[in-house]
Formats: sequence, structure tokens, C-alpha cells
Amino acid sequence: MTAQIEEQQRLNDNQVAANNLLRTDVQDLKTGLEGGRRARSLRFGLNQTK
Repeated sequence: MTAQIEEQQRLNDNQVAANNLLRTDVQDLKTGLEGGRRARSLRFGLNQTK
């Protein structure tokens, strides 16, 4: 029983690490998209208030 719990904890720890990497990747993608939107807005004058 203890071996099964330890194995499950190891699997859970690995999954947490994988989830953290994915979370970081998603945040990087979101940041990149926002940066691209801002650049396009500035380039084409879409951020000007009328």
C-alpha cells in the first residue's frame, strides 16, 4: 500500500511540473499576442481616440 501511494505521489508531482510548464507556455503566448496587437495598433494608428 505504501509503495502505491509513493508511486501515485511521484506521478502527481510529475503532472504538476508538466502543468506548470504548460501554464508558462500559455502565458508566453498570451503576452506575445498582446504585444503583437499593440504593435499593429501603433503601426496602423488604431489606438488613437476620436
